[in-house]
Amino acid sequence: ITAQKKAQDEVLHLYNNIPGAVFRCRFDAGFSVIDANDGLFEFLGYTRDEFAAMGNKMSAVIFPEDLAVMADKLNNQLEHGNTIHNENRLICKDGTIKWISIKAQLFLERGEKYFYCVFVDITDEKQLQERVKELYEKELAYFAEVSSAEGSIQGTINVTQNRMESYLSTTDVAVAQVGDSYDETVENFAASAKDAAYGQEIRRTLSREKVLADYAAGKVDYHFEFLR
Repeated sequence: ITAQKKAQDEVLHLYNNIPGAVFRCRFDAGFSVIDANDGLFEFLGYTRDEFAAMGNKMSAVIFPEDLAVMADKLNNQLEHGNTIHNENRLICKDGTIKWISIKAQLFLERGEKYFYCVFVDITDEKQLQERVKELYEKELAYFAEVSSAEGSIQGTINVTQNRMESYLSTTDVAVAQVGDSYDETVENFAASAKDAAYGQEIRRTLSREKVLADYAAGKVDYHFEFLR
């Protein structure tokens, strides 16, 4: 069985040298770990024995708020296949909280469900997103403060979820309100154009599908000048 043993050793070497963590866990309440590479324990800061003493469960290190909704999030994704992708926080041994991006595939073996998981550290990316959000909100507040009492509109629309999340405007120029969909807001905005042809151009440029495709291609800014 020399060739078989050599192949197993090569797989184990690969398993322990993949960047990030690779592990298998049961799809139970505690996400019990069956086996894991060294990367998981290096990331968390626990030895294998220390983690085993905690019950060998990912639930012991998942941030409580994330753990509370995780089962529902995973089940919702599994309605459309056997793979999941999630971003959540883990609590490391030294108390630091780190963000991970995890992908997993669900397997059924001898009547038992388990995940084969891979995750990478995205803490820096998440912190950058928070800084950008804070900067945007400060700029938004400043703009609202110094802008004219008439004719200014500022807001945030969640394009992915198709929802207006924040909106500041004087009533005479308002085209939306918090809770409106992205599609409704764009339609009202386009309909406010005096030139109907220009309004149609706004609809085309800001169609939700096109904006999401633009973002994937790196385009993030839009500029319009027109009579309303």
